[in-house]
Amino acid sequence: MNGPAAALEAAVLAGFEAWREGLEHCGLSQERRALRVAVANLAWTFPAADESELSFSLPAGSYATALLRELFELA
Repeated sequence: MNGPAAALEAAVLAGFEAWREGLEHCGLSQERRALRVAVANLAWTFPAADESELSFSLPAGSYATALLRELFELA
């Protein structure tokens, strides 16, 4: 990996070299996920005055909870 993505990763992981080396030594392989994904088929309906229903599709490997975190402010 090189370019801006490599620079961002290096900046985020600075100071965690011992953790990275230890995890790699234990056999953990490095994997990366996209920083953003496209949401498909997004629909938001209100079946009743006090209800809302959200439906959407995400690519494999994406997490619905990450999308919900961006859409809602939970107290």
